[in-house]
Amino acid sequence: MTPILQRLWDLTKKNWQLLLLVVVLSGGYLYFKRSQDGFVAQLKQVQDIHEVELKKVVDAQVEERLQHEANLKKLQDDLSAAQVQHDTAVKVLEVKKQNQVTQLVHQYAADPTGLAKKLNESMGFQIILPEK
Repeated sequence: MTPILQRLWDLTKKNWQLLLLVVVLSGGYLYFKRSQDGFVAQLKQVQDIHEVELKKVVDAQVEERLQHEANLKKLQDDLSAAQVQHDTAVKVLEVKKQNQVTQLVHQYAADPTGLAKKLNESMGFQIILPEK
């Protein structure tokens, strides 16, 4: 052997624990660095999935808000249409009652007692009849 190789061999035999420590530390560093890179990649993948799900949730909330506003507008329109129908029906009923009262008054113009009885029956008016 050459003197340089002989010296390296002697140095290795004398300090084999130090050499073993360097090899173990290097191997451990490479192993943990590789797992850390895999961990970082997994963490990034999980974060990307989370961001996609979060975007879906935000989109669903926006769609729900728009649908809620549309439903409120439809409710307001329906309520106003129902109010118009109710007001119209009340006016028609009032006109119908007025016409019926007018007809009864013309029909029983000569008989006030008969008129009072008919108004009491048909309209629910409480009319006190004169005593005879």
